[in-house]
Amino acid sequence: MAPESWEAYQVDLATHQVGMWIENQLAERNKKGKPVHRLADLLAEPDPDAPAPGFAPLAGRVIKKIQIPDSGIW
Repeated sequence: MAPESWEAYQVDLATHQVGMWIENQLAERNKKGKPVHRLADLLAEPDPDAPAPGFAPLAGRVIKKIQIPDSGIW
């Protein structure tokens, strides 16, 4: 892969984003000033028996129904 290629750029970008996420997680502190996360925990393999992350159900959260007009502006 050429260093100036689109693929190389994407790898650099992904590496940067993951690195920033890890740094931000490691910078998190609780009220007593102790770290919330450990590097080993952040880099550990996910538990295969854990449920897959998903979206929370919206049932009971809808507070108002509206009809979008034909113009699309509401």
